[in-house]
Amino acid sequence: RVSSYGKQLASSEGAAPALGGTAKGMRGRWWGQGQMRRGLAPGTAPTKASCETTRASGSANARRVVRVGAGLATMPGGEPNATTSSGGDGQWTAALDYVPTLGLAARALCWLVGTGVASVSLVALAPGQGRRVVAKAALALLSGLLFGLLARYALLERLHRRLCKKPEEVGDLDSKFTAVTTPKGTLKVHYKAARGGASSSSDGAPRRVVHCAHGFGASTYSWGKTQQALAHSLRATVLAHDCPGFGLTERPKSVSSYSLRNNAGISLELLREAEGEGEAIFVGHSMGALAASYAALEMSDRTRALILVAPALRATALSPRQRTTASSSKGSSSSDSNVNGKKKTAMIGGVGPGGRRGLLARLVLLLGERVSLLIIQPFLLLVLRKLVRSKAFWQRGLATAWYAGDKVDHEVVDGYRKAKLVQGWDVGMVRFVLAAIFHSESNAATVAAVAEAAAKTNIKVLIVHGEKDRIVPPANSARLAQIIPNCTYHRIPNCGHNPQEEASEEFIDIVTKFLSEKEE
Repeated sequence: RVSSYGKQLASSEGAAPALGGTAKGMRGRWWGQGQMRRGLAPGTAPTKASCETTRASGSANARRVVRVGAGLATMPGGEPNATTSSGGDGQWTAALDYVPTLGLAARALCWLVGTGVASVSLVALAPGQGRRVVAKAALALLSGLLFGLLARYALLERLHRRLCKKPEEVGDLDSKFTAVTTPKGTLKVHYKAARGGASSSSDGAPRRVVHCAHGFGASTYSWGKTQQALAHSLRATVLAHDCPGFGLTERPKSVSSYSLRNNAGISLELLREAEGEGEAIFVGHSMGALAASYAALEMSDRTRALILVAPALRATALSPRQRTTASSSKGSSSSDSNVNGKKKTAMIGGVGPGGRRGLLARLVLLLGERVSLLIIQPFLLLVLRKLVRSKAFWQRGLATAWYAGDKVDHEVVDGYRKAKLVQGWDVGMVRFVLAAIFHSESNAATVAAVAEAAAKTNIKVLIVHGEKDRIVPPANSARLAQIIPNCTYHRIPNCGHNPQEEASEEFIDIVTKFLSEKEE
């Protein structure tokens, strides 16, 4: 922002002036500004340890570049600069730790709103006597208090939103964005691609492509430790994208666009765009195991392996008919089960798009979805904003996911909560929760579909689970491995819910060995 403050700073070789000494600084003081929890007091000049200033070329475009150090650096309007210097850890720490506070004028406005509503309510209520007067006065005061708190919340939320950026502005150096068309519509998807070794066959055709799906609350960051190493180890192209509702992927308006079935469709489109008709391997962690399963079933003619990492897929025993189907189809060739390829496999077990719900059930679900958007969504937004903006919430949650909680450092915490800097992050997460309620598919049917595909086709299944997982019990994966024919199961000792992060080297070795054995 070009201001007299910026021009003064650009023409000065000395220390930065006090933040409260300009018109914008005064406005921030009166209307509210953000402070780091361990930052400087409003109006205090930052030290050399807390920020470095540079002069931009050209006085007309003078601006201030802030690097977060030991203290706090705030912009003239009272906000921390979200676009800190590139490179290095903690790039977004200032914006992630931003805590807005209201100035005197904003507090006065909240007080006036509350007082005004209380006065109007008191006048609007018919006069009474005795206890009625007391009750009506109490009701008027409660109304004023409620509206005053709502005004305060709205002003604080406005300060929070001023810090939100477009996904492209928050992306990493290796971030990629592409428009993907699915049955639910077109949306801009954030993904990362890693290529290692010679991933093509002798005739130049792509030989192998791997797609990794993340779990709930995560993003492509959760595959950061393994993506490139896995690409080199497998001599493959390894893709990972942000599921709608998380990370930097666009937040569409339709609730159904956030379903795991639609996320599987995104995986398939990215895979087709990246490597054409090469051999496909789908990897899914936790909740992402469902999306990976849907994608593998949809592309069974090309899928070589399905790798489930601490899968949030409940081990449901097959019915007698399903057991008979799976056992009788063992040894049958993939060509026998792939008549009309993709469509037949997608409907195995009755988990095709939309399921087998009747018209009445669809209408009830649609009505429930609309009512939830109008009534439930505002309350979910309040809760999510409170939780997700708290660094302690992420520290506790990630410490639970890791067996060795001391490995959860500030870099890991910031990597997971970075998505809260994206415009519409809160609405997207709420709509994902609603999609999980109104657009989910049968768990038992999904298990049956994977079991039948493992028996009928060439898809090989590997399950990897941390022995000390406190989120999804390892015993569930053990039962799941017994249900799925020819399934390989590995437990990693002294590892929690995220093997691909906490035990990345061992995880890569297990996957590489599994795929090598299947090639022999």
